[in-house]
Amino acid sequence: MRIPHLVAGAWLLAGALSACGGGAPANGAAAPPAAPPGAWTQWLQAHAHALRSSDPRDEDFSDLEFLAAAIGDRRLLQLGESGHGVAEFDGVKARLVRFLHQRLGFDVIAFESGLFECFHADEQLPSLTADQAMRRSIFGVWHADETLPLFEYLKEARSSSRPLTLAGFDTQFSSTSAAAERPAEFRELLAPLDGEWARQAFELDQELVRIASQGRSGARATLRTDAERLIAGYERLADQIAGSQRSLERAFPSRPLWPGLMRRAAEAAPSYIRALRSENDGEYSTIRDLAMADNVSYLLGELYPDRKIVVWAHNFHVQHAGVQNMGSYLVARHRPALYTVGLYMGRGTAAQNDRTVYTVPPPPVSSLEALFSSLGQQLAFADLLGAQRSEGTAWMFEPIVAREWGVNQMRIVPRDQFDAILFVDRVQPPHYR
Repeated sequence: MRIPHLVAGAWLLAGALSACGGGAPANGAAAPPAAPPGAWTQWLQAHAHALRSSDPRDEDFSDLEFLAAAIGDRRLLQLGESGHGVAEFDGVKARLVRFLHQRLGFDVIAFESGLFECFHADEQLPSLTADQAMRRSIFGVWHADETLPLFEYLKEARSSSRPLTLAGFDTQFSSTSAAAERPAEFRELLAPLDGEWARQAFELDQELVRIASQGRSGARATLRTDAERLIAGYERLADQIAGSQRSLERAFPSRPLWPGLMRRAAEAAPSYIRALRSENDGEYSTIRDLAMADNVSYLLGELYPDRKIVVWAHNFHVQHAGVQNMGSYLVARHRPALYTVGLYMGRGTAAQNDRTVYTVPPPPVSSLEALFSSLGQQLAFADLLGAQRSEGTAWMFEPIVAREWGVNQMRIVPRDQFDAILFVDRVQPPHYR
């Protein structure tokens, strides 16, 4: 069974889900070797940490305190997932974000969702319900009961002395309603400078929103002739905002980060246009992941330079090596600040991006999932970054079968891709909203 991982450039229409992952690997990789050596299981039994709960509202963090030593003072933490449609992934990640915020000082949660939409929802958070904030910001693959408590927590923390900020880093639009408001935001921003600039910016962005709503094939056809004109328009728009950013910040004192965010949105738009124009999913994914890495670097270095950021995305995007993806760029740029956790599932059922439920069979022998499953724990976390190579850790330094979406077998060298593995043994689809 092959689970689609990317419907590149898809638009989130009413009742339709846009995919937000990378390219799907081929199913049926080479057969794994014999059963895992006993030294592997012995090392894992001695060093893995059992997590008590994936309940997003569970705030007894005694089972997570070990993460303080593992993560140290790093300020960019990536939380992956081998598939989007897993209730336990959503729940445990939401719980981890609470812990990271309350105990380790991470105060920005950045989703694999629209840069503008998440920023806009964060600005509007006091006037939105948790459900509205979720729907106006992140992709529909995470519109679930298991993710909603994180947005409830975002609202609760907003009135505290240390708010938790919602951010996004995708170039794709993740919310139709919020994206439709972006053209007017450009117009409002530029109005104090030049009315004609403001009108042109509105019309330019409105055109991109319309083109993106056509889906991949429709957008590609339109952009074969219009791409360069639109790209040049956004480059001029970004330069206009950049040249006047300080005066714009003074013009809008209640929204000090807004001009810089809109400048970055304009800077990123050409990448989205080039991706929409691309002829295949591989090219789309390569363009998109570089732009997402640039957006994360922008969040880390400019928008929130003194804050600690949690990234929420698919394993494909956060992994460190082997492909031109977001994680490969981030590890090259920010390695001392970075800690990446890959999430994998053992067995049960999960959902595709369109919410179709599929079966996750028991893991093949000698796979990464089988090794973790041998612990007999529902949730297990193993730090790889601090491990030294030995007979017991050979599995993390050598190729081993691991499954994307719980079914597509690949060979990875875990230590080359992730700093830690979080394993969930039995899974089920999210309770979608």
